Amino acid sequence: MPTPEEIAATAAATKADAAAAAAAAAAAAAAAGSKTWHESLPEDIRADASLVDFKDEAEMISMPVNVARSYINTKKLVGRDKIPMPKTDDEFMATYDRLGRPKESSEYALAVPDSITHEPMKEQLTKQMEWFKGVAHKIGLSSNQANAMFNEYSNLAHNQVGDIQKASEESFRQAEITLRSEYGNAFEGKLVLMNRAIDSLDKEIPGLKDILESSGLSRNPVIIKTFVKHGELIAEDLGIDKTTGEVAETPQALTDKKAELMKSPAYLDANDPTHNSTVQKVAALIEKISGSQRVEPTNRMTFLN
Repeated sequence: MPTPEEIAATAAATKADAAAAAAAAAAAAAAAGSKTWHESLPEDIRADASLVDFKDEAEMISMPVNVARSYINTKKLVGRDKIPMPKTDDEFMATYDRLGRPKESSEYALAVPDSITHEPMKEQLTKQMEWFKGVAHKIGLSSNQANAMFNEYSNLAHNQVGDIQKASEESFRQAEITLRSEYGNAFEGKLVLMNRAIDSLDKEIPGLKDILESSGLSRNPVIIKTFVKHGELIAEDLGIDKTTGEVAETPQALTDKKAELMKSPAYLDANDPTHNSTVQKVAALIEKISGSQRVEPTNRMTFLN
């Protein structure tokens, strides 16, 4: 059994032999013009400054690459601020502050993006800024993070409003198609009736028009038909024609217009090019005045000299 002295001597000899072998290998490599240990490292760490201090070719030529990488990463951490992983609420608050959260929510400098030009939307976003600042401070956002988040939120809200407007316009287009099909040539007159009915009710219920417009209900075909029907019911009280929505003429005005037409040459002269149309107008006036059923027009005879 070898003595301790013999074991120590053997170990020393082995280490010396390894060092000699490494030195010999380095010397042989240098003599042959081959790469140094720095040059044999991967390109991404070959020139790292933290490895410059190692000049012992015999020692470093056998250094594993992963050891070199570990050393580089360790050197990079020296002198840097270190933030421990927070565990409590207070530690999280302190970490947020170190990462750039302002002391007060009022210190966030938010602005509506220039890409948003729709004034009502800009006003709405401006009103929401204080709320957004409070939330950003509560969840620990830095100034840069809060600005980026508010910009994203603003653009999202703007796009959503645009989508809603497009959907509303398409809905109104479909409603117009439906109502034109139902009302035919009376469509324009029905809309006049609707608007007159809404104007009348808005006087009794202030704000009605604004609600109908802002909510989009004024584009709903069912709502339109409801106000058209109401317009027809109050047409007489408003002094308007329940078909066209136009201001109705008094019986005396209609009688005066009929008398004027009946004295005109176009009515008296059957050979006048506009005779038939004039007779039709007189018949329509007689119908309005009497409230009777349609009066069939008749040609008048004229005495020629």
